[in-house]
Amino acid sequence: MKRKLFVFICLPVVIFLTGCGSKAEEDDIRGKSLPDYISLTAMIVFVEDNFIGTDLMRGYSVSNDNFDPEDYLVEAYRIQLTNETKFIDAETGEAFYFDFSDQASLFEDENLGYIYDRDGREVEVKTEEPFTPAPSADRTDYILSSHEFLPIYTAKEVTLYPLTYESFTFRHAVKDTSNVLMIVETEDYFSEPFYEEYDRLWKELDSLSENRSYIDMYVMDTAGLEQYSLPENIDQFPYYFVFDDGDVALHTDNWEEVTTFFSHD
Repeated sequence: MKRKLFVFICLPVVIFLTGCGSKAEEDDIRGKSLPDYISLTAMIVFVEDNFIGTDLMRGYSVSNDNFDPEDYLVEAYRIQLTNETKFIDAETGEAFYFDFSDQASLFEDENLGYIYDRDGREVEVKTEEPFTPAPSADRTDYILSSHEFLPIYTAKEVTLYPLTYESFTFRHAVKDTSNVLMIVETEDYFSEPFYEEYDRLWKELDSLSENRSYIDMYVMDTAGLEQYSLPENIDQFPYYFVFDDGDVALHTDNWEEVTTFFSHD
């Protein structure tokens, strides 16, 4: 178990992919953000495809058994971010910029989470260049596995919408794997008692891993949790989310329920 602390071309289809995206303005790109695994200075914006439409969570249902790249069309874009890119919090209207040339200050910026924790966040992008919707074909793999050869635009302005329960699930749930997300209060994060408790719980999970090929465990503090609009009010900590095969299988403040889940599966 890995130990950690702390995704044929026919005219009707083309019309569908270029006409159904919910864009506030004709020249905006609006969709769900995906991280660019190469650099912080780029992001992927997924609009829709002909396998799952706009429902990014359903992307976990796509596998080698039901995916044929020859029939695949996706509208998605690689968005380059610069020091001049204006970021806007859609809830507060606050505008801010990042200095991508100074990594030391970048990683100390309190707003970094807006672009670092961006899996599944809804965004709207105004581009420096004239924007033309363009579905991509002739791809080698599904969009969640491969971001190569997408149309590239430079972001003039990026509006960031609140993180939702869907984006929370998308970020932590992975098809064909199981993991536990432990929520701890911010003031307890990385304290010595926290490390001791984490180590104890991790060893318990490790002893249950023979029932599964893979169980992972992550940690998030309450400040990180507050970014998401979760349907339930959580006020007892530590709190645990169990993700199994791409979905939330259990959430509880009772660790015994977590171990029971893995013991009986």
